[in-house]
Amino acid sequence: MRRPESRTKKMAMRAVLLALTAAACTRPPATAERTDTALQAAPVAAPPGPDLSSAPALFRSRGEVRIAGRPDGPVVRVELARSPEEREQGLMYRRSLADGAGMLFFMPDLRPWRFWMRNTLIPLDMVFVGEDWRVAGVVARAQPLTETGRGVAEPSRYVLEIGAGQAEALHIERGTALEFRELVSDVGHP
Repeated sequence: MRRPESRTKKMAMRAVLLALTAAACTRPPATAERTDTALQAAPVAAPPGPDLSSAPALFRSRGEVRIAGRPDGPVVRVELARSPEEREQGLMYRRSLADGAGMLFFMPDLRPWRFWMRNTLIPLDMVFVGEDWRVAGVVARAQPLTETGRGVAEPSRYVLEIGAGQAEALHIERGTALEFRELVSDVGHP
C-alpha cells in the first residue's frame, strides 16, 4: 500500500512539470514588443512570411524626416509606428527597403530603448531621437535575424529605422537636429 504523502508528492511534481511545459510553449506577452530589454537569445531563423515590401495595411500613417535647417536636403519618407502592434511589427519580414525610406517609432515614454532584429530580414541603422528631435545616438548596420538588444545609453522618444549605411550617407549622427512632418494619418491615431 502506498503512503498518501508519496502520492501527493507525485501529483505535485506532475503539476509543476505540466506548468513548466505550458510556460515553455507560450508566446512572450505582447508588452515585450521589439523593445524588450531582457532579450539576449541566439539568432532565430525567420519563418517564411509575406513579402511586405509595399506597406502593409497596418501602417496607414506616413511622414517625412529631414535634417533641421536643410529644407532642400534629403528626405526620409517614413511609415509611422505608434501603437504597440505597429511597434511590434516594425520592419519584420521586409525583403528590401528603398534608399530614402524607413520607419519612425513613436515610443510611449522617454527612456533608453533597446530594439532587436528578430524576423527582420535586412540590416538597418537605428537612429535614437530625443523629445527635442536631436539624435541621441545611432546603432549602425544592425545585423538582421538576431534577438540581441541594441540601443544607446541616452533616453529617446523616437526611433528612426533606415537602411544600413543610410545614417552615415545622410550625415546623421549624435547631436544632429531632425525635423518631422506628418503627411497622412489614420483617424484612429493621435
